[in-house]
Formats: sequence, C-alpha cells, structure tokens
Amino acid sequence: MHPLPFIYVSISRQRLIFHSANGSKEYVVSTGSRPPCNIKDSFGTPLGWHMVCEKYGDGATAGTVFIGRISQEKHYTQMEDWRQRNYVVTRILRLRGLEDGFNSGATDDGLCCDTYLRYVYIHGTCHENALGTPNGHGCIILGSSDIIELYDQTAPGTRVLICE
Repeated sequence: MHPLPFIYVSISRQRLIFHSANGSKEYVVSTGSRPPCNIKDSFGTPLGWHMVCEKYGDGATAGTVFIGRISQEKHYTQMEDWRQRNYVVTRILRLRGLEDGFNSGATDDGLCCDTYLRYVYIHGTCHENALGTPNGHGCIILGSSDIIELYDQTAPGTRVLICE
C-alpha cells in the first residue's frame, strides 16, 4: 500500500481518484487527446509515478486564467479566444516525474521525457462540457470546483500514479 494521500489517474477511464485517510474521491477528467506518451512535444499524457511539486492559484476565483503559471487576473470568458483554446484555469498542481529515463530526464536515446520540463499539470479547464473525453495537450484537466477541492487537499510531495 502506498502512503496516503496519493492520486491515481486512469487514462482509459478518464478518471482521477484521490486516496486519503478520509477515504477516496473520484473525479471525471480529461487527459491528452493524443495517445499516452512521455516524450516532449508528443502532447500525450505521461505515464508512471509522479509527485506534485508545485502549487499555483491560492485564492484565485474559479475560472481565473493562468499563463506560464501566472494569474492573468481575468476570467476565461474575458479572453476573446476561450471557445477555441483550452486555457489553464482556477488552480495548478505541477507534476514531476519520479522514474529516471521514463518520465524524468531523458530516454536512453536522448529524447526528453521529463514531465516537469514538459510543464504537465493537473489543472482546471474552461471546457467542462468536454470532461470525460481525451481533449487536452497532455495535462490532466478537471472542472473548477473539482480542482479547487483537490488542490485544497493536496500538498507538495503527494504521489501521483498515471496509468493507461
């Protein structure tokens, strides 16, 4: 058994399960629209063991847009292209891969597979109607109320297992 709390993500089921001492909670998510992949520029959701290494968005209003992990202090509906773009909104849990040569560092043939350097997050979306289907660029996406709830219960160092 892995120490609690920890997060399990099933790409095939489009679900995230948060396990804590208080029990488990399941959330509907969206992962990458491309097949799971750990390689840079693949836009696939990376597999394997990760940890939450950074958190962004304390106190931000639901729907607040973040670019480069910096609050734009605007709701996504204030962005002209929000219907065409899947903005990072509300909260961010940044991930770091824990498996050298698989989701951290580089592969044996030198390809970058580093989840941290790929800027893979668990974050909120401005397209909640698409949750449950793969439609992202490799991140794990939740609705605003769900990411706020998860964020509030998740500390840096929390382990995350992402599986197909």
